[in-house]
Amino acid sequence: FISLFCTSILLEPLQAISNFWCVGYDIFSVKMTTYGLAPMLGSLNSRPLSSSVECSVSRADSTRVVRCVRRLNSRSAHIHTPRLCVQMRNDRDELREGLHKPEGLRAASCATTSMLTKDESKKSVVPGKAQFTDANFPTDSEGRVYHLGVKRGEVANRILSVGDTGRARMLSGLLEPAVAGGEVFETTSARGFTVFTGRKLGVPISIISTGMGTPMMDFVVRESRAIVDGHMAIARLGTCGILREDVSVGSVMVASKGSVFIRRDPDAFASPEDSPEPVNDSDCAGPTVLPLPYRISKVVQADAELSQVLGSEMRAQCEPIGSAVIEGLNATADSFYSSQARLGGDFDDRNDALLANLLEQYPAAASLEMETFHLLDLARCSRGTISASACAIGLAQRKSNAFIEAARIKVLEKKAGEAVLRALVLHKFEDDQKGGCVDKELRVWS
Repeated sequence: FISLFCTSILLEPLQAISNFWCVGYDIFSVKMTTYGLAPMLGSLNSRPLSSSVECSVSRADSTRVVRCVRRLNSRSAHIHTPRLCVQMRNDRDELREGLHKPEGLRAASCATTSMLTKDESKKSVVPGKAQFTDANFPTDSEGRVYHLGVKRGEVANRILSVGDTGRARMLSGLLEPAVAGGEVFETTSARGFTVFTGRKLGVPISIISTGMGTPMMDFVVRESRAIVDGHMAIARLGTCGILREDVSVGSVMVASKGSVFIRRDPDAFASPEDSPEPVNDSDCAGPTVLPLPYRISKVVQADAELSQVLGSEMRAQCEPIGSAVIEGLNATADSFYSSQARLGGDFDDRNDALLANLLEQYPAAASLEMETFHLLDLARCSRGTISASACAIGLAQRKSNAFIEAARIKVLEKKAGEAVLRALVLHKFEDDQKGGCVDKELRVWS
C-alpha cells in the first residue's frame, strides 16, 4: 500500500517533467515508468511488470490522433528516462511525418522498442511479414503468392489490368459486389499491387493495378495463373504515345494486330574497358559487326476473338464522346525514355533515329507504351490457357508533341474501362462455369 501510494504521488510530476523536456508538450506526450519505479510496481505482481512506452501524437489542426502502444517484456525493467527521451527526440521528425502514415509511426516506435529490448531485435521474422517457402515460386502458408499477395479464390479468371491504383479503384465502381449484399473484394499487397474482384453482368471478374513495365506485368500474369483454375482472359487498359500522324490525342488504340518489343542493348554502349582481356583466341570469337543500340522484335499476336470484341465494345463506348478507336500494331518499349526515343542531353542514348527505324520496319505501328508485348508474349507461352489483348488511351502525339487535356482523361478512362469489362464478359471459353476457382468454399464471389 505504501509502495503504491508513493508511486501515485511521484509518477505524475516525473512524467510531466519528462514530457516537456523530451519533445515539447504541444507535439507529444510520452508516458512511461521512470527509472527506479519499475521494480517497485513490479513487486505488486506475481512477476516483474513489463515496462511500457505510450506515445500519443496530435496536432491542433488535425482530427486524427495516432496512438502507438508498445509493451516491452523485460525481466530487468529498469528504464533510464533521459536515454528514452533522447531516442524519442531523435524520432520526433519521423513521428511527425508518420501522423498520417501509421506505417511510419510503427517504424519509429519499433526503433525505440529495439533500443530498449535486445530480444526483440533478434527475431528472424519481421513483424507483419508472412513466412514464405519455395524459392522457385514463393507462397506463404495460406497459398498467397509473393508479389500480388492473393490466394486461390480471390482472383477471377477474367482480369482487367490497368497501370495505376487510382484507375483501378475508379473502375471497381463499375463492378457489382462479389456476393449479393456484400462489397467488391479488395486487397493490396506489400508490393503495391491492388486487386478488386466482383462481378460484371453477373460474371466474376478482377481488376488489378499492375504498375509500369514488363516486370510488373510478369508478376501479374504468372502469379494470377498460379492461383486461377481453368482458362483465363486478360485485357490491358493503359495509356500510350501515338505514333501515327493522322491520329489525334484522345483516340483509343486497340492492339488487334499484336505487338513488337523495343529493347535497349547495353552491349552497344560498352567500351573496351568493360570487358576482360581474352584468355585465348577462342574467347575472341563473336560478331564482327557492332550491335545496334536498340533491337526490335518480331510481332507477337493478340487473341483474335478477344480483340474483335474489344474493338467493337470500345467503339460503342468511345465514339459517341468523340474519341476515335484505332486498331493496329502496338510497340512496347523496355523504358519510358531511351527506348521510346525521348531525347535529352544527360545520357548517351543514341536514339535519334529510333522512331523512324521502328516505323520503317513496322509501318502499322500505332501506339507506344511499356506493357502490352509482355502480356501477349506470356499468353502465347501459356500452353493455350490464356487469351489476351490490350488497348490504350492515346495521351500524347509523338510527332506533334500534343498532349491530351487532363479533364478528358477521366472521362475516357471510365468509358474505355466499361468497354474492356464488357469485352471480357462477352469473351467465352469452354470451362466458363468454373469462374476462376473450382472450390466454392474458397471463392470470394460464392
